[in-house]
Amino acid sequence: MKILIASAGNVPFVGGSFTYMSQLKKGLEEEGHEVDIFGLSPSSEVYHLLNKNVSVNKNLIYLNIQNKIIPEINKQFPNVHPWVTDFETYSYTLEAALAYFDLESYDIIHAQDVVVARALGRVKCKKTPLISTIHGLFSKEILLHLTTSGKLTEEQRDDVTKYVQNIEYLGCISSDLIITPSNWLKNEITSCFPDFLSRMIVSPYGMNIEKFKTEMEKPLQFIKDTNKTIIICTARLDPIKGHENLLNALAQLKNSNQNWICWLVGDGEMKNNLKRLVASLRLSQHVEFLGNRDDVPALLKRADIFVLPSIQENHPFALMEAQIANKAVVVSDAGGMPEMVTHLQTGLLFPIGNKEELSERLRNILLNTELRNRLAKNSNEWAESRFSHVKMVERVLKFYEKVLLVD
Repeated sequence: MKILIASAGNVPFVGGSFTYMSQLKKGLEEEGHEVDIFGLSPSSEVYHLLNKNVSVNKNLIYLNIQNKIIPEINKQFPNVHPWVTDFETYSYTLEAALAYFDLESYDIIHAQDVVVARALGRVKCKKTPLISTIHGLFSKEILLHLTTSGKLTEEQRDDVTKYVQNIEYLGCISSDLIITPSNWLKNEITSCFPDFLSRMIVSPYGMNIEKFKTEMEKPLQFIKDTNKTIIICTARLDPIKGHENLLNALAQLKNSNQNWICWLVGDGEMKNNLKRLVASLRLSQHVEFLGNRDDVPALLKRADIFVLPSIQENHPFALMEAQIANKAVVVSDAGGMPEMVTHLQTGLLFPIGNKEELSERLRNILLNTELRNRLAKNSNEWAESRFSHVKMVERVLKFYEKVLLVD
């Protein structure tokens, strides 16, 4: 088969969805299939097929559409939120860009978000099956981003909520089959759109466990040696990841235990705000910003405790990696994480946003080495039995065969 894996976002990209895409591509190619990955270039200047000399200029398309669509939107909807206007322009740009590529040459198209699924549903050949893997809840992520950035007032919330939920609906209805990595996400979508239940299936992520273990043995880059217990958080510095709550919890932890250091691995829009918060909480001796790294497996091996304080999550690769790295994990009960961690058996859970509970969980696991080792062992055994990338690819191929048979 010739397969197109398509994303509305940047490819390549440091994040779980691109990890899924690249591992799926490799696995499918090992089975003899031809696979292309479509997305926005890292510079956001062109839409391209990754590692192929095929692209179209995004900015030229965007400007042409912007000149036509914005006056019309402002005329018909004078009070529309600016983000909606920008997103509509972006959506039409994505559709126009996809039309430049030879979509008819593919046997299967596999979308990686509701945005590109909606666009593909409008421009692809009708006979070509479209499968979508949904990696997160688009509507809640957008609303959280606009709210935390101060770009959304209460008066605007209802209209924007209806708009983003409609984007989710259109992406789902464009898809012949919808894959979610967690039951939580499946339930969230079907609670809003129950008619989609029959076309939804849960299939957890997989990862190349042996390759990850090999990378764990590589030498660390630019890390100060320490005798303190190392807490590590590997997540982009985004409001949705809950770093502010983590730092406030660490400030409480510092009052009773100071024999630790926390590594924040990743980068993002919250970096400067978080650095200011570290200074105001007097955590400068306890928190290090390591930025984006290409030695995360080795960092995880060196660390003692993994923490992920997210406000919203689905089936995070960061948590999968920590479990394979044999770390004790402390995570919020956001999204699909309770499907990956059983409290007091394979890790510790705490309520979303509860800094007191997070601080207490960290304190307990710092002081109790036996608990830490037991949780790490149980978590590792559970993950090793579940996260085979070979089995993930096998499941996806069966999904492809299912929609092809229907067609």
